[in-house]
Amino acid sequence: MHPTAKPVKEIPQSIRMLELAQRAPLYLSQDNQTYIECPTAIPVFSEDFFTWFICLAEKRLGSIPSPSDVARVSRTLDSHARAAKNENTVHTRIAQLGTKSYQLDLGTDDHQVVNITGQGWELSQHFDAHFERFEDHKPMATPERTPLKLAVCMEKQFNLAPENAEKLAIWLAEALLPNHKPPILVITGKAREAAVEKLRNLIDPVREPIIETPTQEGQLRRMVLENKVLAFSV
Repeated sequence: MHPTAKPVKEIPQSIRMLELAQRAPLYLSQDNQTYIECPTAIPVFSEDFFTWFICLAEKRLGSIPSPSDVARVSRTLDSHARAAKNENTVHTRIAQLGTKSYQLDLGTDDHQVVNITGQGWELSQHFDAHFERFEDHKPMATPERTPLKLAVCMEKQFNLAPENAEKLAIWLAEALLPNHKPPILVITGKAREAAVEKLRNLIDPVREPIIETPTQEGQLRRMVLENKVLAFSV
């Protein structure tokens, strides 16, 4: 006589969803938001997380979670992150890794980055920093090596006098520094909008490179947080 087999208790779908999300690293940012790494940094209370998790659950679990399921997972992840107190700095576009080393996120689908040191630069597909991308961001162009100095490139690209090309090169270098806001650049002339668009596409390409001046402080704050540089039409 065979003993009666004990029924296997099925894991609730809500637990399986939470376990699925917890496979990715979880941490708090410098402004106390909870992020999940997959592989770029995504806030757990965001449309990007909602989309990412639904696609992941459908692929791994074979079912599409409801909005309430996703909200429950977000709240639980947020609680776990705050209990663990694991904190990391989240960057936009570029991060400083050491005294004289930086990493630039090109924003490509294959997660290309540029590692920059005092000895030069090289392409990589390994994140050493936590980068957040935004909906309006476009990928940056893959850099190419050239024997020309930056000022000479600016002179040729924008048809500038040497002294103005030198000033523009300095501004571009400052604009790429993390945790640093470059001085305001004023461009005049008939082709100013084309020049501004070309500049923006070099270091911080977005869907709308030139935007209207915001009328509310909240709008400006959001723009500053989501963009490396801003170009306003006046």
